[in-house]
Amino acid sequence: MRRTSPDGGVANTTAVVRIMNERAVYEQTRQLGPVSASQLVAATGLSKPTIGLALGGLERAGLVRHERVKARTAATLIRQVGELAQSVPARIGLTFDDITHTVLGIPGVYEPESGRISAAPNLPGLDRPGSVEALRGKLGERFSIDNDVNLATVAEQAYGLGTSVRNFVFVSVGTGIGMGVVIDGRLYRGSHGRAGEISFLPVGDEGPEGAQVRGSADTRQHGILETVASAQGIVAIARGCGMSVDSVEQVFDAARAGDDAALRAVGTEADHLARALAAIIAVLDPCRRSAGRASCSAAWRPVWMPPGTSCWPRSRPEVRFRDSHVNVNLRTAA
Repeated sequence: MRRTSPDGGVANTTAVVRIMNERAVYEQTRQLGPVSASQLVAATGLSKPTIGLALGGLERAGLVRHERVKARTAATLIRQVGELAQSVPARIGLTFDDITHTVLGIPGVYEPESGRISAAPNLPGLDRPGSVEALRGKLGERFSIDNDVNLATVAEQAYGLGTSVRNFVFVSVGTGIGMGVVIDGRLYRGSHGRAGEISFLPVGDEGPEGAQVRGSADTRQHGILETVASAQGIVAIARGCGMSVDSVEQVFDAARAGDDAALRAVGTEADHLARALAAIIAVLDPCRRSAGRASCSAAWRPVWMPPGTSCWPRSRPEVRFRDSHVNVNLRTAA
């Protein structure tokens, strides 16, 4: 990345670009007051992962404070979706009336036959009757709903690491865990639109950490893999290793600095994901696995699977990790 600095020079180092991003974000928070990440994306033109990294640096410096605002009802969530949809076109000088079609990506399953949303534990109340009609009232008649990871998979196939292969899977790890599957060049949805719901894979239920989650309400609602390997799962594992942390970014920052507890937590996360990928590979035999992290994005780059992680099948498949900052080609060790 090359970006012009305020004095007209060229910023070509990661440290300088990070400082410039943090300055831009800080100036917007001063002008706007309490502000969401989406509003900062619109105001600065930076990507959402970049905004997250900048806010993390500002928070560690004590310049901003993060307050999570979670929609607790379907009505609140639908109102927020409507407000966001109205604000996005303004970023490119349009109004919402100029939009010909709106696509809403959700971390769940939309059933067109019944007009219902299901398997969406992170979206409060959207599985209730009437939610889709309420969304249509905010977004207009010309809109469609799809799984967010399926949409990311289609984008990966068109513009990313899936352009040159006909069989691949895209695994997303963030607030939740999901997977998109492309077979013979086409997105595979399954008989009921639930293909790729890997959050319920029975991975991570062994050992002392697994004993704490097995059979819990979280695993029944979110699945074992998502409970132990999503963003909050990493935080829980880190706390179990003796760390006092509130976010997954703090875990990876500490791991980069060589903290033993953080490295153990990251090693556990790597083991969970490696075992899940091994199961996926054995069943689907894809040509390529691409993984995106929404929870900590570039924080993954300096910390990867420890040498003891050894559950890959003999095929030694190609695995690539991707976010908005880096495109790294990782191959399994011999």
